[in-house]
Amino acid sequence: MFARRGATRSPERDLSAWEQQLQGREEQLEQSLTADLASWWTLKANTDEILGVGLEVTRGGPGSREPSEITAIRVSQEYISWSAYLRTRGKRMLDPNFRLDYWIPLFMLPEHGVKAAPFMEEAVYCIIMETEQVGRPLAEPHAFLPLMAASVLATLMNCLVVRPPQ
Repeated sequence: MFARRGATRSPERDLSAWEQQLQGREEQLEQSLTADLASWWTLKANTDEILGVGLEVTRGGPGSREPSEITAIRVSQEYISWSAYLRTRGKRMLDPNFRLDYWIPLFMLPEHGVKAAPFMEEAVYCIIMETEQVGRPLAEPHAFLPLMAASVLATLMNCLVVRPPQ
């Protein structure tokens, strides 16, 4: 809505006092929303770690066309950093009924998003191809297709909005 940090404004128009006040409130809200976000495992803040959430992926089952088809994706209720995911891979989260299959980064602020972006492509690719996440760029970048992201993210949104967790 208003100019973000580092953005340029047109020189002929300065922000009014009201717009400056709103911009200040927006920055305060942004800081307060992210100040307490930390990995539940490492207790490190989002500025020190790449935060994301754990995913439990269900494949096949009634109504699926093939056994490897993703039919449901469940999201953990805790933030977990990439380093914590590497240490807890295959283990359970705070919820004893949650199986930690994959990790997907969150985009909270532009600075965090820049650090998290390389992990998103790998996460989506690994979910689709049923491979293990290692935290490195894909060896064959051309192997990733945008349709993969559309499939995973559409299923994720459907499971969060249309079929929320019980």
